[in-house]
Amino acid sequence: MRKALAVSVVILTAVLGLAACSSDSKNSSSSTTTTTGPAKKTTAPVQLSGQVTNKGTKDISGKGASTDLELDADDFYFNPTFIKAAPGQKVTLEIKNEGSATHTFTSPTLNIDQEIAPDKSVKVDVTMPMSGTAAWYCRFHRSSGMQGAFFMT
Repeated sequence: MRKALAVSVVILTAVLGLAACSSDSKNSSSSTTTTTGPAKKTTAPVQLSGQVTNKGTKDISGKGASTDLELDADDFYFNPTFIKAAPGQKVTLEIKNEGSATHTFTSPTLNIDQEIAPDKSVKVDVTMPMSGTAAWYCRFHRSSGMQGAFFMT
């Protein structure tokens, strides 16, 4: 009787331990994640590879929309994360590093790689591609979700 009880306890402990260690397939995916704050979740308008800390979308594509835009680089996200623009639109970005670490604004598609020290800012002139997306990221913190993209209307 004691042996049967001991075996039952061991089996129950093993089952509970496996249940606690199992992972939900939704959480173990390496696809894009979206995060905007404790109570708000935003869907990304375009898919980027890896983790993305999504702080929202800004639309500058409309007629009369400003072509000057402030982009905040912080620890470890860009705000806004996605920017909707018109094909061929010329935009001047003022990228402000509001974080405590050095960040970059890097976009191979747009041929841009600007390093920005903490509490500093840089201005970058960008011409949007005629279609598709133009992703950007911080070279130092991309794996922490610090990336975003322009997307065309």
